[in-house]
Amino acid sequence: MKIDHLNLAKLEYPSLKPPMDYSKKTLVELVTLCKERGIKGCSGKPKAVLIEKLMALDTAPASAPAVAPTTGLRMIDLFAGTGAFTHAFEGTGKVQCVFANDMVEWSKKLYDANFGHQLTLQDLNTVHKEDVPAHDILTGGFPCFVAGTRVLTDKGYKKIEEVDLEDKLLTHTGNYQRILNRQVKVGATELFSVDIMYHPHSIICTPEHPFYVRQRAPDGSFSEPAWVEACKLTDDCYVGMVLERTQPYLSANPNNKHSLDDMLETQRYCLNAGIVFNLQYDEPTGKYSYEAVEVNEENIYIEGQYAWRKINILDKFTVEPETVYNFEVEHDNSYVVENAIVHNCQPFSIAGKQEGFDDARSNVFWKILELIDHHTPRAIILENVKNLVSHDEGRTFEIIKKNLADRGYHLRYKVLNTAEITGVPQHRERIYIVCLKDKAVFDKFTLDFPEIPKRTITEMLEPAVADKYYYTEASSTWPLVSVGVTKYDTVYQYRRVYVRENKSNECPTLTANMGGGGHNVPLVRDARGIRKLTPRECFNFQGFPASYVMPVGMSDTNLYKLAGNAVSVPVVKLIAERLVPLLEGAGASSSGSTSGGGAGHE
Repeated sequence: MKIDHLNLAKLEYPSLKPPMDYSKKTLVELVTLCKERGIKGCSGKPKAVLIEKLMALDTAPASAPAVAPTTGLRMIDLFAGTGAFTHAFEGTGKVQCVFANDMVEWSKKLYDANFGHQLTLQDLNTVHKEDVPAHDILTGGFPCFVAGTRVLTDKGYKKIEEVDLEDKLLTHTGNYQRILNRQVKVGATELFSVDIMYHPHSIICTPEHPFYVRQRAPDGSFSEPAWVEACKLTDDCYVGMVLERTQPYLSANPNNKHSLDDMLETQRYCLNAGIVFNLQYDEPTGKYSYEAVEVNEENIYIEGQYAWRKINILDKFTVEPETVYNFEVEHDNSYVVENAIVHNCQPFSIAGKQEGFDDARSNVFWKILELIDHHTPRAIILENVKNLVSHDEGRTFEIIKKNLADRGYHLRYKVLNTAEITGVPQHRERIYIVCLKDKAVFDKFTLDFPEIPKRTITEMLEPAVADKYYYTEASSTWPLVSVGVTKYDTVYQYRRVYVRENKSNECPTLTANMGGGGHNVPLVRDARGIRKLTPRECFNFQGFPASYVMPVGMSDTNLYKLAGNAVSVPVVKLIAERLVPLLEGAGASSSGSTSGGGAGHE
């Protein structure tokens, strides 16, 4: 099936019509309009608030009925959030969502306002498989980060869940200190993914966990070292690493010579001689390797006993309750996680229970498998952060693939970037895993999509924006943003000590903490002045149409969070538009034609 991607982009994002100009209305007239249109709680509110409520209602359709399917294809949307999967698949007119779940209250409010069925507000692990309706398609942006994060001990690197109280941990002073207390916290649901230069995968931690960093100013100078929480890190931060002065602790087992543990030790030791190794992970072989690269102070800064590596990518995501580990360390109150110095004041790296990923109680992936075993859907579409493939030396992804293949599914998986294949100018890389029961459907399906031109930034912006989003001379950051934000049709980011221009004509990856009023807020300049992106604009950059409803009464903070955690609608739409006709053509009886499972990386 040939898809016209350019027309798809135009159809998905209709032009935004200017709403009524409420700024010329009196306060009394605005209150009257609000009451006439059923907006409650308008008495005593200032004009700006009333205008915002009326503008939000202007962009919403009178109702949001589900698209009536013309065939019997049925889907479920797990961890539905904003309902991106539901919107894309129901939008084909061929599929009906029969079950959606999430455990975030604001997700339910947003979802219910946009679809003709109700979202089930419940932890998936507590849902009985018999209570989930039969379905042909299972979708979900599932969380699955578990045991495996490495901590540097006096006996070499160990997985965080395997560190003993008898071990000593390397601290930021370069000394090994005793562990005073090993802490375990159950129930972490918000986590940060921290990508550091020359490291093969992300470090996953709780938002409040501090890293030992120096910040680089525009003139190239570095600040003094400081502890900065993960949620406050920016891409001008450089994470510290203590260099190795003696021969590194390497495994005596020759089979481990390509292990992450030995690679991390070697990287630290060679940096002492000014040699920079970029660690890489080879997914087909499951082995790590290193490549010597030139010292580039844009990416790494070596001084004294420390190397400072640049933050590459930051992302925040929500998961089902997970277990996190932490240590209280004698004297220095710090330790080293995968060649990055961290403080020990809060629970840190994510891990499952002692049994790790194989413990069915510790990870919601096993609940998904339980639903698959009971219902045997014809297709499964899963979305996750791109570093899933390399997590825990590739073991996590191998377990996922094996368990799906053992159930007779054939896998296609690929990292897709929203900006490259949809025309929506947001840099957002996620891995999509499509699992198909029918070998004939699998053979015809692909995740290869051609690149298409990006839309302009201006096309994604609202024509009229409330005053509260604009910076003024009274704003504490005005001296920076007034000088730094100079161009139209460009997205900027405030970075504490300077404003950074995105020179790729894209919006950087949206995150759930961008609405906190600090360094992660995206900025633009329009005809009225300098402002931050509105929640509606963030949903535009995630590919939601102008008709997508934002219920009155939802705070900007919650809307920003939901937008940052959302799946990109146009990416899923491409997958749905390609997959649904194949499933229709194969017929319902094809679900038994498996010929054994397998995987294909595109």
